[in-house]
Amino acid sequence: MPIKAVIDTNVWVSALLNPGMARQIVHCLHTDGFQVVCADELLAELLRVLSRPRITAMVAKEDVGELLAMIQDKSCFVQLQNIPSVSRDPNDDMFLACALAAQADYLVTGDDDLQCLQNYQGIQIITPARFCEILGMHL
Repeated sequence: MPIKAVIDTNVWVSALLNPGMARQIVHCLHTDGFQVVCADELLAELLRVLSRPRITAMVAKEDVGELLAMIQDKSCFVQLQNIPSVSRDPNDDMFLACALAAQADYLVTGDDDLQCLQNYQGIQIITPARFCEILGMHL
């Protein structure tokens, strides 16, 4: 059974901006190294962030389009039911709800408000660097 993971918006954006761990995660997804889980609300959040002027000034439209197409193509979409009030930032709770709805193994994020939880109902909340280590072990 493949690893199931929810990827936070900040990881997707980082993948477009930097050649680091986040980009390795995108490459691994491209090669079916894990199953990404998403929800309409998460995709809408990503679209909002990617349309900010400071992002559009630094990222080519083609790269954004390719990333969005890959996320839509490769994701297992879930419906968010009960969004818990768990994180210090209420805007982050939808990521937890998505992970819970999909029974994901991991929530991958660079957000301290989520990372400080470490675990939510059996879902490990980890950094992109840690996720790359885990994926390396499973490839």
